[in-house]
Amino acid sequence: MSGNTFYLFCGLTGSGKSTLASAFAKSRSLAYLDYDTLVQPFLSEIEKRYGIGPSRAGFYREWRDACYKSFWDTCAEILGTGASLVASAPCGQEIENPSFFSSLKSAAKTEFLTVGIYLAPEKDFHLEIMKKRNAIWNDDIIPNWEEYCLTHMPHRPKWDADRTLYLEYSGFDELDEKFRKMIDGREQ
Repeated sequence: MSGNTFYLFCGLTGSGKSTLASAFAKSRSLAYLDYDTLVQPFLSEIEKRYGIGPSRAGFYREWRDACYKSFWDTCAEILGTGASLVASAPCGQEIENPSFFSSLKSAAKTEFLTVGIYLAPEKDFHLEIMKKRNAIWNDDIIPNWEEYCLTHMPHRPKWDADRTLYLEYSGFDELDEKFRKMIDGREQ
């Protein structure tokens, strides 16, 4: 196995994955790739030119596969060079795929260590975070919060990561402490 590692931060929108992944990458001087940063400009342009149809959620579901293909292909290309990478993405379908990381290694045509980090804020705290964010998809999520929670609330990933960290938290101080332990290598 080569010496590179793929750190994948996942979780629902507003769970803190981009913030933590970026800080983690910076603390380790590693490259960082964010799903929204990569795909959002294209989705915004498509929306501007052609509209989104009856709902934003439907629009994003329609374009999901193409967006994730671009994201995973980019990750595989970087990892294929032997570089380590930190990435963040919601990964709703990927956490359900028991051979997700094996497939990514196959696409990269190389071996690397995989660490999947799933962020799982407590339901009421997560709603507080969502209300404070100014994200375009909040208009669909917040008014239907209870329904959203029933269908989307986090559960343990089934993927085949070499290591999976499941970070449950009910406040930023608790998350900060768990994150610090992770950075220091003391996490379990």
